[in-house]
Amino acid sequence: MRFFVALLLLAAPLCAQSEVDRLRAEIARVRSDIATLRNAGEESPALATRLGEDVFSWTTGDGKFALRLEMMVQATLTGHDVRAQGGDGGDNGRDFLNFRVPYTRIQFTGNIFEKDFLYKVEITPIGEDGRFGFEEVFFRYQPLWAAGLFTVTIGQRRSPFSYEESVDRTRRVFTRKSVANSAFNHGFAKGIDISGAADLWAARVLQWNVSVSNGVVTGKNAQGSGALVPAGGRADGVRLTETEDTENLNGGFRNDDRRVADDRFDQFVDADLMILARFEFHGMGEVPLAVADMRDREENSDWKFMVGVAVSYFNARVEGRGTFLGNSFRLPQGLATAPTSGSGRLPLRAEILSLTADGHFRGFGFFVNWALFYRHVEFHNHGPLEGRNLISPYIVAATQDTGFTVEFGYYLEVIRTVIATRASAVNFDEFGSRSLGGQDVDGDAFGPDTYEYGGSLSWCIHGDHLKLVLDYRYVIQQLPHGADKGKAALSGTERVSDYRNFQEFRLMLQWIF
Repeated sequence: MRFFVALLLLAAPLCAQSEVDRLRAEIARVRSDIATLRNAGEESPALATRLGEDVFSWTTGDGKFALRLEMMVQATLTGHDVRAQGGDGGDNGRDFLNFRVPYTRIQFTGNIFEKDFLYKVEITPIGEDGRFGFEEVFFRYQPLWAAGLFTVTIGQRRSPFSYEESVDRTRRVFTRKSVANSAFNHGFAKGIDISGAADLWAARVLQWNVSVSNGVVTGKNAQGSGALVPAGGRADGVRLTETEDTENLNGGFRNDDRRVADDRFDQFVDADLMILARFEFHGMGEVPLAVADMRDREENSDWKFMVGVAVSYFNARVEGRGTFLGNSFRLPQGLATAPTSGSGRLPLRAEILSLTADGHFRGFGFFVNWALFYRHVEFHNHGPLEGRNLISPYIVAATQDTGFTVEFGYYLEVIRTVIATRASAVNFDEFGSRSLGGQDVDGDAFGPDTYEYGGSLSWCIHGDHLKLVLDYRYVIQQLPHGADKGKAALSGTERVSDYRNFQEFRLMLQWIF
């Protein structure tokens, strides 16, 4: 009996010690869980999730892998009113009021393997054209040891030709781009891009960019289209056949390489490349890539300015027809379509040279943006048309188009509101053309001369991440009209133009998360 009592006395401490160890382990586990909850979002060797700058991001403790996720939605209410157009072609009454979600985007950015290797992928479930697609998709090598002197980017990105086009749509104060930018920008381009910056008396004073990309025209020679309306043996006005393209100057002799093309020959993939170079001077330090200056009062007293110039050149095969009035501009008389060679290449080559200069000021809450545009398109015969002496008032050798934009505004910090105004214009070269029926038309062009005036109010509730934009524009378009009303045919020595005016307001809500 005494033996069993002794054993119980010896086992009691051991059981007590085991229970203490169990309790200690449980306390340690609870403490670990509490520490994990407290430290969520801090860098650690394990992958951490955080919410910074109002977007989600993930990164490893060593920083070699990182992912930043941003989603953006824009919802608009648009009111459109055609104010005036004379003649039988007038379309007064094409007015509407419409709620719409015109744009959504999912953006992934970050780095892989090393901090030098960056990437960006933009997916648009609803893109600018109303369809699913990809916008900027590229890989970038930005070596830290180079201190920004050079960066190599491969993939698809917004062409750096136009400053306004390069500004991300989340950082604009107008819901639509200016008519001049719409007429001359190069949209998205696929290729290789080498850029860099140099620090002098301030950060990134000199910046440059050189790129080689596909030279892909938009597929439409004219930026809009219409047809002469005969009335009593003469032309009385122009009726638009593509309203959206005309009002927004879609198409034209510009580069636009957003579509996914197969590795095969067609009239858009024909070994022609676009060479582009841009140079910027930031006199007082780098001007951020944004339309307005939304710095607070302490920062905006540090005023800044910059000037930039850009040039691009590429060749493209085009048809000798397709003016604004639907006529031929470089086909032998009697031909309705351009003859093709055995390869299928079009016989007309367009050499497209584009130039732009722009300037920008930021300071004391004010901002100013201006830009000038110039485009020279020269046509040359090849294949079946080579050697033909196409000389006539109705055969076009070259065209020159010009445009400008001026924007200025002020940021009212006390109510977080940007007030802006804009004036923009495009002047298309005019020439003689020939209708498919063989009639000579004296006044034709690749687009309507366009003049835009507008203003906007942007209430930045939470910066660009949550803002409400109300803008208005009034647009005057001078449609090509190749008729002298004193004549009894669709040609004459005097050109009588047809004007079409419209106004538009938009209320847009933008949120980024």
